[in-house]
Amino acid sequence: MSNLMLPEVRTNPPPSRRTNPVPTTVLLARRLAQNPERVFDAWLDPVKINKWIVAASPADTVTRIAVEPQVGGTFSFVVVRDGREVEHLGGYVELYRPRRLAFTWGVVTDRDLSGVRPAMSGAGPSGTLVTLDFAPAGAGTELRLTHEGVPEDQALRTEEGWSKIIQALANSIGH
Repeated sequence: MSNLMLPEVRTNPPPSRRTNPVPTTVLLARRLAQNPERVFDAWLDPVKINKWIVAASPADTVTRIAVEPQVGGTFSFVVVRDGREVEHLGGYVELYRPRRLAFTWGVVTDRDLSGVRPAMSGAGPSGTLVTLDFAPAGAGTELRLTHEGVPEDQALRTEEGWSKIIQALANSIGH
């Protein structure tokens, strides 16, 4: 028997390390009992954001929220998850109260508490794009969320995350 070694065949880069997975769009529509103004405002008020942003992940703790609610303004909130900081950040692209809110969305992960900050995940340097459309629906609101540029392998997790966030938002702002 020969000791012939066959070359290892690999996907280059391996699927888990690809930096440019195929982007897709996540779409959600939910009916909320609150009026469009109340739902819209809950996305821009740091006190309200703090009540719902990690409600779906009770082990997470919000350590910082900064919001500049104007076109060209930015937002950032930092949570501690499993002993590590995770920063969610972006910039406001559209604000048409109470009809539409659009912002870039990115997540800085694997940042240890020493402050070392790696590159942001998401499509491109500014992240992905989230658009929220608020339409009156009786006394409540129909909220349509469109999240563009989501890596295909993260689409299901992204949809589940937004679903939990929207439910937590609805619960936190009451009827």
